Parts: sequence; C-alpha cells; structure tokens
Amino acid sequence: ALGSLPGEAGEEVLVICKMGGRSAAAAEFLIENGRRRVFSIEGGTDRWAAEGLPLDP
Repeated sequence: ALGSLPGEAGEEVLVICKMGGRSAAAAEFLIENGRRRVFSIEGGTDRWAAEGLPLDP
C-alpha cells in the first residue's frame, strides 16, 4: 500500500528491476498516486551491470 512506503511524499523514490519494464510501470503507478519525485532506472540492473556500475549494496 502507498501509505506503507517509507519516507515523505516529497522524497525521491528510485525504482529498479532486472530489465526496466516493471520498474517503469511501478514508477508510473506511484506518480499516478501522488508521488512526484519518482525515477525508474532505464534498462534495469542488466544495463547497470553492462555499464560496469556496482551491484553490491
């Protein structure tokens, strides 16, 4: 539920999945439901890894 998301409604939310499609849909849903600073990582973790960016937390 949206009410259970951590943080304030004005804070940034970054959404990522394996290839980017599900995170884009999730970001759109969040925006449609009042969140404004929502970003989906284009290409997901596949692209992230292909660009040599770290995957470890």
